[in-house]
Amino acid sequence: MEDNPEHLAKLLEDLPRHRSSLLPALERAQTRLRYLPAWALEAVSEHTRTPKSEVYGVASHYPEFRLKEPGRRIVRVCSGMGCVAKGAPGLLADLESRCGVKAGQTTPDSGITLEEATCLFNCPHGPSVEIDHQTYGHASLDMVSRRLAQVGYDHHHTPAGNGHHPLRPTLTGQPSERLTQLINEAIRKRTGEGTRLLVGAGSCANSVGAGEVTTALRNWAESAALFFSVIEAGCNGMCYGATLVTVERPDRPAVTAVGVNAENAVQRIQAIFADDLAAAGELFRWAGESYNGVVSYKETPFFAKQRRVLLANCGIVDPTDIDDYLLRGGYAGLVHAVGELSPQQVIDEVMRAELLGGYAGLVRAIDELSPGQVSDEVKRAGLMGRGGAYFPTALKWEAARKAAGQPKYLVVNAEEGEPGIYKDRHLMEGDPHRLIEGMAIAAYAIGAGEVIFYINGEARLAQQRVAAALRQAEACGLIGEDVLGSGVSISVEVRHGAGGYILGEETALLESIEGYRAMPRVRPPFPTEAGLWGKPTVINNAETLANVVGITRHGADWYNGLGVEGARGTKLIGLSGNVARPGLVEIELGTKVEVVVNDIGGGVSDGRGLKMVLAAGPSGYVMSADALSLPMVPRGEYLVGSGGLVVLDDRHDTLDVVRRLTRFNMRESCGKCTPCREGTVRLIHLLDRLIDGGTTDDLGELRKLNEIVAGASLCGLGQMAPNPINSALRYFGERAFARHSADEASG
Repeated sequence: MEDNPEHLAKLLEDLPRHRSSLLPALERAQTRLRYLPAWALEAVSEHTRTPKSEVYGVASHYPEFRLKEPGRRIVRVCSGMGCVAKGAPGLLADLESRCGVKAGQTTPDSGITLEEATCLFNCPHGPSVEIDHQTYGHASLDMVSRRLAQVGYDHHHTPAGNGHHPLRPTLTGQPSERLTQLINEAIRKRTGEGTRLLVGAGSCANSVGAGEVTTALRNWAESAALFFSVIEAGCNGMCYGATLVTVERPDRPAVTAVGVNAENAVQRIQAIFADDLAAAGELFRWAGESYNGVVSYKETPFFAKQRRVLLANCGIVDPTDIDDYLLRGGYAGLVHAVGELSPQQVIDEVMRAELLGGYAGLVRAIDELSPGQVSDEVKRAGLMGRGGAYFPTALKWEAARKAAGQPKYLVVNAEEGEPGIYKDRHLMEGDPHRLIEGMAIAAYAIGAGEVIFYINGEARLAQQRVAAALRQAEACGLIGEDVLGSGVSISVEVRHGAGGYILGEETALLESIEGYRAMPRVRPPFPTEAGLWGKPTVINNAETLANVVGITRHGADWYNGLGVEGARGTKLIGLSGNVARPGLVEIELGTKVEVVVNDIGGGVSDGRGLKMVLAAGPSGYVMSADALSLPMVPRGEYLVGSGGLVVLDDRHDTLDVVRRLTRFNMRESCGKCTPCREGTVRLIHLLDRLIDGGTTDDLGELRKLNEIVAGASLCGLGQMAPNPINSALRYFGERAFARHSADEASG
């Protein structure tokens, strides 16, 4: 396609011609052109019937849109604290020196644009660098230089669909009977299936070579005429062990190999086939106890104290094959049911089985419960939202269901733009059907016929896998018109964000969907009364909806067996920084921080001492080692937030860390309210004065300004922006804010 207004207009022609298409239109234009020249903004303005000035206002607001042509190569260095802990600032300085430009500039020959990224969400493999939209972990100056020298080189394997999805048989009967027919068809297709190799190819592992492992194994299988499948699965959370390969054979238990690379992949898998455990390297089993010298995952330090519920499928199912979700990784217990049990008996078997039963929760909701009863079950379970605020989920549902106005909307918030938080990506990449099932159950409970699935614009693998899963679910009658013959209809539209931490605020997210700058609305009215286009709307975090599946499938009593009083269920925690075993952790709420950092994470890496733990992202807490004994519960002394822990060793300076976090909050302010817009800038000025040897008067002014920003800001971003400063003062005292104090000098 040529780059001119006429051809761009053709590219946009299938988008509705109204303002809500503004961000999708800008996204398409930039994907095609690499940036948004003035003529492209005019074309988007004409198509969406939005004034040119407002199109420019929106395009200039979102950080992922470019209004200036970049160099031929774009290099972005992550500045998230997980990467800072691993040396990202030094890498950026080296690249600035090598390229002869500062971050934010382009070399004179227009060859390279060098940028500082707020976070690349590849925290376990820091420092991370993105080159031409491909992310690389454990980056170094030499590695970046090699990639740039290899013109057209693509380190990554392009993910392909693993499963084939022929037309399903015509489904008849009640929802439970229709699900049984889908399960029976999946069993029929899987019966007699041979060996499967599932490569943990989430975006984190892809950054360190999982794509090359997949290619090596597929080439080997093809050249040796071996009849088995090599499947790209998601990451099971053991990011530090990438790449992981799970070997499933019909005649023996599955085993997972840790630390596989392209050079040793074939030899290690051959060793597993030959039962040569010495040559096979580190192995563990996902199901049952130890077997034939291979330990159970429950005996591995990283998994021993976790409680795997939401992540149970990640890494061991094909995220692009709905049959894997329907069977949930195994089918031995159901093979004998085909033709022998009634439809309801099959469903009962599925519901009882720990490893089986995809979409059984949705069927139970539609078949047995009214929308109000689904909400009651979720309320009895005590499920609180996992986006950071921990508001009771069922109360939102009830308020929207009872509110006047149609249609009602459900928004799945998978934007996840908070540095250090990458849990939703793992769910979308590794087990997208769990999210779709939870989404469908929530829509049914709310009475929402329309769903917006909002995914971070840079989470490309998550976008691909969710889109594929939605197509499969609709083809199977699990979403769309007349779900499983129930008369319930649920239409789903996928939207991609364009960056901005403020999108974590739910009303700013609604503004974005409607085609405006992401700025929070004044409340009341609340979204459950007047949300998208003034209609009742519920915004649920992706992890929240993943919890709904287990509650609906197994009941509130089962869910109340997880966690502690007042904090039920599990929580996903991204663990990164100077820790021996970084990755994504799932623990029961109430677990102490020290269990996550020391027992699961292996403590501080490289034999260093612990300086601090950053909890809950850039608006969270800067905590000393004394805080490790705190339990992780919502609204407790430890701020759980969306779920992130960054461990920093004794080489880090408290004041420098606080300034970095405050600078992020300043840059991410949407600018709508004065306390946040101006106050965060002033906080940086005061911190700079303290770094330069400021006085106690500066520290006193800092404390007062913190109170103003926290108390007068419109939304959570400004209200929580002072948290890093206040928590550092609490845990480290005023001495930490004197640059040359004795305790800081020792670090």
